[in-house]
This record gives sequence, structure tokens and C-alpha cells, in this order.
Amino acid sequence: MQTIHDYEMELGRYLYQSLLSVPNIRIYGPALSDKCQRAALCSFNVENIHPTDLATFLDQQVND
Repeated sequence: MQTIHDYEMELGRYLYQSLLSVPNIRIYGPALSDKCQRAALCSFNVENIHPTDLATFLDQQVND
């Protein structure tokens, strides 16, 4: 179980760091740090794009 947890945290860090490189994204919650452990998920918004439109677009990218 610890191996799964560690991998999940690694994926969460990768997601957070990758989102930081995308322009016009607002990430909610605390920044990554040694003192603050984030869950392996990330809430965010993209400026000027409705969340439903973004979800539809991302869904189509995965299915193509």
C-alpha cells in the first residue's frame, strides 16, 4: 500500500508542476512544499474557458 501511495503522490506532484507551465491557469489549494502534502488531485480553472467546455475538450482529446 505504501508503494501505491508514494506513486500516487508522485503523480500528483507531476500534475501540479505540469499545470504551472500552462498559461492562464489558476490552481486552487496550497502550493507544493515539504511541509504541505497535497492530495494526488488538483482543482484548477482556465481563464476565459467555461469548465464544462474544458471538460468536453479534454474528454475528446482522450478519446481521439
